[in-house]
Formats: sequence, C-alpha cells, structure tokens
Amino acid sequence: MITILSNWYISKMSFKIILKILFFIIFVEFSCSNKSQNDKKTETKTQKSEHDSQIQKNTTFTELTDSIKYRISKSDTFMGALRYGKHSNQTFDFYIPKRNNNLLVVMVHGGSWLWGNNKSLKDISIKLNNEGFNVININYRICSIKKTISLDSQLIDLKNATEYAKSYYFKLQKRKMDKIYLVGVSAGGNLVLLALQELLIKPDAVIAISPPTLLEDSVFLNNKIDKNLSFNYVVEQCFQKNELRKFTVQKSKLLETGVPILITHGKMDKIIPIQHSKYLVENSPKNSKIRLIEFPWEGHNYTTAKDSLLIQIIEFLPK
Repeated sequence: MITILSNWYISKMSFKIILKILFFIIFVEFSCSNKSQNDKKTETKTQKSEHDSQIQKNTTFTELTDSIKYRISKSDTFMGALRYGKHSNQTFDFYIPKRNNNLLVVMVHGGSWLWGNNKSLKDISIKLNNEGFNVININYRICSIKKTISLDSQLIDLKNATEYAKSYYFKLQKRKMDKIYLVGVSAGGNLVLLALQELLIKPDAVIAISPPTLLEDSVFLNNKIDKNLSFNYVVEQCFQKNELRKFTVQKSKLLETGVPILITHGKMDKIIPIQHSKYLVENSPKNSKIRLIEFPWEGHNYTTAKDSLLIQIIEFLPK
C-alpha cells in the first residue's frame, strides 16, 4: 500500500512539473511572438522614417557642407528670413560682410523642385560671406500642381529675390552691387542655368552643381530619386510632359550669353547622370566659357569632396 501511494505521489508531482514546463514554454513563445510583432512594427516605422529622410537627403543636398562649420563674424551683418513676396516660402537670408566687395552671390538650393529649403546651404553661405561676398540664400515656392506652382513660378522667385536684394542693399549701404553670381545645387542648378538662358537675370558668372539639364531624357525621367520614387512623379507635379523642352537647358543659348559658367558633377551620380553636364561642354568651341569639373568618386551629394568643391567655387568667383 505504501508503495502504491508513493508511486501515485511521484506521478502527481511529475505531472505538475510537466504542466509547469508546458506553461513556461507557452509563455516564452507568446512573449517572443509579441516581441517579434513589436519589432516588426518598430522596423516598419523606422523604415518609413528612413524612407522620408532619404528623399530629403537625396534631393536637398544637405550633405554638401556637413564637414564645414563656419560662424559669422560679429562685425558682419546677418538678416534672416527677409520677405520678397507674400508666400511663406518667398524669403531669403542676407549675409553682408564688413570687409565688403559689393559682389552678390545668390544661393539656390536643390530638392527636385519639390522639397528642400535654404538651410542645406547655410554653411557654404557663411563661408562665402567670410570671403567678402554678399550672399542671399533663398527659399522659393515648391512645385505643386494643385496650387499651380511650376518651374516658371520658381524662376520668377529667383528673379524677384535677386532684384529685392539689390534694392535692399542700396538702401542699407548706399552703394550698388558691382556684380552678381548665381550658384545653384541640383534642381537649383537647373534654375540658375534657365534664369541665364532666358535672360531673366544678367549675372556675371554662374555655378551649377550636379544640375539636371536634359529633362526630355527618358533615362533621366525613369531614374530613381530613391527606391520608390522616379522623376516621372516630379514631372507630374511640376509641369506637363509637353513642357519638358521648355525647361531643358540649351547649350547654344548659354554660349550666346558669353557668361562664364562652371559646372561640377560627380561621375558616380546615380540621381542626375553626369551626361547632363557633359552635354554642355562636348563639341563646344575652344573659346567657350562653359567649364566642367568632374569628381571621379563622388555621387550626387559629394560625400568626401565637399571641401574641394567649396575651394573650386571660391576660386571660380572673380573678386
């Protein structure tokens, strides 16, 4: 009898142990499942955030001066967000150096005509200010088919910002600007070249960094701004496809102006192919004032050659 009870007690205890083990296994599996689902949700949110930031990173040229940090001298004048129009994006930052040479540099940011702002060119604006240039770093209206804002609107903004800066400077300094230089990055590079081409502004020199010029190029239109977005989407937002020729940069017109033009482009650029810049110098006459500097190992954002690019810009701008 004792033996039977002993065996029964042991069996009961074993059963309890087995149940505890089973409950523990179920609990662990359930916890892991929840953690996996939470991780997937977090990963999805992270991927979306990275996707959104990647679009901005690829299109606004924010990396141009990440390694270059400059401060405005206390003796210089800085005026932020001066309005040249009624729209919230029609503003510019004005840098006026005490060691002034009466030369105005107009900075035009990129962003596929759809994104971006002048913050991406803040540091380079400060550096040019430290070199003695007056600088306006402009914002402009971004493309929107619903609000009927196109590249035409942005070109008007570029012209109006420049004219307003000139008159504002005269009122402030009682002097006129001696020369005007346009500097545009990516989509901004396209805008400064078009402004010269259509004679909206009469600059003394133009610098276009990684500019899209061949807007009718099917390879360009199908090119990815990021893994989910191509320039065909940009076209739908900014203008109709039958307007592509209108906003294509024409080498013959640029040559006719006689204005010195510096183009820079990374050979590894997968967003705007370097052919867009090469086209402007290939088969040009020997006396052509269009110059191309290629950066062999750089993509669209000049991740390792920012300082070299800045040096090229400063050396090109005559004082």
